[in-house]
Amino acid sequence: MKKIRFYLMGLLAGMVGSLGADSPYELDAARMVYTNDLIYASGGVTGRFNRAEVRADQIMAHPEQGELHLEGNIFFERDSVVWSGDKLTYNYQTEEGNFGPSKMVVGEAFLEADRMERVQGDTFFLTGVRATTCPWEKPLYYLYAPEAKLEQNQTFSARHIQVYFRGIPLFYIPYLKGNLNQSGLGMEVGYRGSVGAFAKLNVGGYEGDIWSSRSRVHLYSKRGVAVEQAFTRETDRSDWMLDGVYLSDEDPYQRYDEPEERGQFDEQRYRVRLQGAYRPLPTSYLLSSWSYLSDRYFAEEFFRDEYVSYAQPETRASYVSAGDQVGLEVYASRRLNDFYSNTDRVEISVDGYRQRLWKSPFFYENRSAVSYLEQQVVDGSSQEEEAFRALSDHAFYYPNRWGALSLVPRVEGGVAYYSSTLDVSSEKVRHHWAMGTEASVQASKVISEKRRWYGEGLRHVVRPYLDYQLSDYSFQQDVLIPFDVEDTLDDRHRVRMGLNQLFQTKRSNQTKRFAEMDIYTHYLVDEPTDESFDRVYADARMALTDRWHLDGLAVLDGNRGSIPLMISRVRYDRDDVRFSFEHFLRDQTQSLYTARMDLFPGQRYSAQGYVRYEDENQDIESAAITFFTKQCCLRYGLGYRLSRTDEHQIRFSVHLAAFDR
Repeated sequence: MKKIRFYLMGLLAGMVGSLGADSPYELDAARMVYTNDLIYASGGVTGRFNRAEVRADQIMAHPEQGELHLEGNIFFERDSVVWSGDKLTYNYQTEEGNFGPSKMVVGEAFLEADRMERVQGDTFFLTGVRATTCPWEKPLYYLYAPEAKLEQNQTFSARHIQVYFRGIPLFYIPYLKGNLNQSGLGMEVGYRGSVGAFAKLNVGGYEGDIWSSRSRVHLYSKRGVAVEQAFTRETDRSDWMLDGVYLSDEDPYQRYDEPEERGQFDEQRYRVRLQGAYRPLPTSYLLSSWSYLSDRYFAEEFFRDEYVSYAQPETRASYVSAGDQVGLEVYASRRLNDFYSNTDRVEISVDGYRQRLWKSPFFYENRSAVSYLEQQVVDGSSQEEEAFRALSDHAFYYPNRWGALSLVPRVEGGVAYYSSTLDVSSEKVRHHWAMGTEASVQASKVISEKRRWYGEGLRHVVRPYLDYQLSDYSFQQDVLIPFDVEDTLDDRHRVRMGLNQLFQTKRSNQTKRFAEMDIYTHYLVDEPTDESFDRVYADARMALTDRWHLDGLAVLDGNRGSIPLMISRVRYDRDDVRFSFEHFLRDQTQSLYTARMDLFPGQRYSAQGYVRYEDENQDIESAAITFFTKQCCLRYGLGYRLSRTDEHQIRFSVHLAAFDR
């Protein structure tokens, strides 16, 4: 029988070979018969046809036409698609087939269909389809659709979808298209005092090669129903996102009930955002971010997590083009929301990078900009101002090095024109000149070559430095409208002096920074003796190990005996435990401690939490803790949050574990 099998295999090889060298195959079975251009095989049939691998109880093959008919315990795998069933008709030349009742695995998803047909390469039509990420025979949840289409072995689209949980239909999705290796489904429920019981549902979306969308519904027992829709467009050169959310608020003054607050908004509440990036060339890009809201309280009430990071949304666009010697930026900002302050700006700036002048030892850099500026205020405490400003600054450098000593003298000069100032009798043209020198010395020494807990060897690099600056402006900045930092510069005569210390070690045959500290201050030449020295600044970072990190920043005011600012933080990072502790101190009026913990992320049981404690008021400013558990294909979360307004919130969330990262 063994000789017959090899003979039949050789005969089939000759016939398939006549179809072309790009039709490789393998076929093996306990019994094989060749007759009338057909091959019949049974008994542990295994085979490979082009990119398809098959197993079945029996198979009939027509090699000239590329047709396969398989029956019994069929296993079919091609690329990332795994299929199983009892009957299959498949053409491995055209890669089309009728799969009948089928089961299919695509990435993290399991598909089961009453009928499956493959057409046009990587496109499947499915009838009576059930999709889930649960591997159980009776999954916890699944999506059912009368008809669906699977393209490119990953893009799933269907209409009239019902979502089942433990066999009970929960909600209906009119249309869904997306990547089976991602997820547009999820749910979060909870209770918060000002909105009542709430539920946030991802109810579907669409995902194409360029365009995609996401739909969400927010249900609030005290406030009503909000609808959220987002569209994204992604190409090799651009990423754009347009999203909007609308709520007809049934109790809009639940939290903000003062007369002046009531006058700022009504029941119709919304937010529209446009954000994106465009990269026409490797050396240029466009960044844009615009947000329009119904009122200043909407994001704070309903999108608390986003509000903490961006209390005032951005309204600006910037185009940057960087050449070898010159950079160009076109910047625009416009206030869209009357309840926020803003400096409206249209500005074109050109930066000439520092570069050598021909073959001389001198270097030159410059910056020029023209701007239209307008202050937009809310409370009327200051008058709105506007001005046209044009400025041009230039600097020359003469770098030198003698051994360990580096010396870089410089001279600077510039002119600025203002169409408007605070003093109508003031000059409109302001010019300035400056001179200075940067000086530094660097020395290093190997302190140890032994392996210690911090690494292998220890090298110390020390660099004391000075920066002398003398500048003079034609008139003082107190007559200028303070649009930005350019309008706050004034006469200076000072010396910046500092000491930078760096400790290096080796870990895993790589040079790593073990610790670095930079301490500096300013000596003010023209100030009285007891006020000659400015504040002392300190910036330190330390990587005790690859897991333990310390860093800190401090500003000390010796004249007033105060600490305007101090930030210190310790971090620990491991696969199963992440921890950080931070202290923020400002002007001896705020002392805020923050601790964060992430336990066993990605495992069956995990937890996240944080707490912020205000030491000055001896009060917990905010805190949250959430526990997660995975059961089969779902990840459940149950948590509690206390906000800075003493509002309590309980959250419950459900996400697909396969896609919850």
